[in-house]
This record gives sequence, C-alpha cells and structure tokens, in this order.
Amino acid sequence: MESRNVKGYSLISAAVAIRAARIPNSPTNLANNAVITAASVIGLTWTADYDGGSPILDYKVYFDQGTSTWTPFAFGVTETSFTATGLTSGTTYKFKV
Repeated sequence: MESRNVKGYSLISAAVAIRAARIPNSPTNLANNAVITAASVIGLTWTADYDGGSPILDYKVYFDQGTSTWTPFAFGVTETSFTATGLTSGTTYKFKV
C-alpha cells in the first residue's frame, strides 16, 4: 500500500498477513452430563473445535426420537453445555449440536 501527496508516492508499507475467517468446525465430544440427567431432563456437554478464526457466537441443538428426523430443540445456546428439559420419561433421545 502506498500513499501520495503533491510531492509523490510514499514507500510501500510493511506487509501484514491476515487470515480471513471461515465457517467453524462442528463441536466435538458431545456427551451426556450424568450429574444433570434425570427422568425428564438431559444434560449435554461438548467441546468447541476450531472457531474459524472468529469467536463462536452460539450453537443450535437438535434432537431425534428414533425417526431419523432431526428437530430443532434450542437455538442461541452460548455455552458448551445445555440442559434439555420437558422430555418424556422413558423415551430415548438422540441429540446433535
């Protein structure tokens, strides 16, 4: 980059390397938090992976009850843990983040 005035151009400025942000990787290590899980409550934890060069803003949590249809459960989750409440006791749930 150079600048110019009536006297002419400046020297070229020092180079700087900047990596553009990209889409982050999916969270890893999704697990049941047994300390929280009860009859109608499931506690989830996960690990944030590479953030794409920009801080993670939030996560989306989905569930499936064995139908192979992923239904949104919560959006805007800002932590690497979530407590799913209002579940049916005795029902198997699959979750993804």
